[in-house]
Amino acid sequence: MLVEGVVGGGGSSSGPVTVQAGVPGWVHPVCWYEPSLSGADMAAYLDSPRARKDAAMLDRSSLATDLPGYKDHAQDTEGRWYSPMCSSQYAPDGTDYLSLARDYFSSHPSVFVPAGQEPPAPEIDPSVLAAAAWQSVTVPPPATDHNPRLTGSGATVVGVDTWVWATTATPRTLTVTATAATTTVTLTATSTGLSLQAPDSLVSCTGFGTPWTPDATTTDCSLTFTRSSAHLGGTTPLTVSTTYQATWTTTTGRTGTLPPHTTTTTTPLTVAEAQALGTAPTP
Repeated sequence: MLVEGVVGGGGSSSGPVTVQAGVPGWVHPVCWYEPSLSGADMAAYLDSPRARKDAAMLDRSSLATDLPGYKDHAQDTEGRWYSPMCSSQYAPDGTDYLSLARDYFSSHPSVFVPAGQEPPAPEIDPSVLAAAAWQSVTVPPPATDHNPRLTGSGATVVGVDTWVWATTATPRTLTVTATAATTTVTLTATSTGLSLQAPDSLVSCTGFGTPWTPDATTTDCSLTFTRSSAHLGGTTPLTVSTTYQATWTTTTGRTGTLPPHTTTTTTPLTVAEAQALGTAPTP
């Protein structure tokens, strides 16, 4: 399997972000053709009492209907029949194995391959390739910054809206192209924003946040702490998650979806209380 174009758009800019891909050297097809009996041996079996017994056990009148041309190869001891085979152990997470196997068996009858000719080439179903590619991609955990950030400690303050935003290292959209044999899929994974969690806080976050500047007035990602982090040992754990919804397409028009993928990072954040000294005017 060849994976290309594993990039994503940065959280606070439109530039690409490099994403790691642990690419396996190959992807085993879920369904394939398995070599079976020679033409002579297959004809001998299908015309035998054993075949009639096997057909009865399967509640069928005859097994020969699966190989309508078997008598044409009854004298061939070198060529082989190839039969369809499927195994769930090769189906990646997120694929519908039963549907794949049912469709494959219905569209891939047994075939006879004369000696010296190539057997049917393996086929990789696009859904299998897309799932394998998605599993090979290592999406980086979200990287964020915040404000207020007190000089020296970097702490934020109780009772003040703390802006949180994704830095350029956090992809919003990932684009992956994967190829195996003659099958190519394009996978697109998109996130709608950050998810924040922290003790003693009120969260309002529906996007990737807005980098704070003196001129910035609003953000779609912030939280307000109701208590300092002193009682937690000095810092508050801020957990930030990003969930990606993935879809795939092929040049043949097939499309599909993949299970969502969530990345998470937790960082210690100091939350301080702002102290104010009130003085009465001198009469």
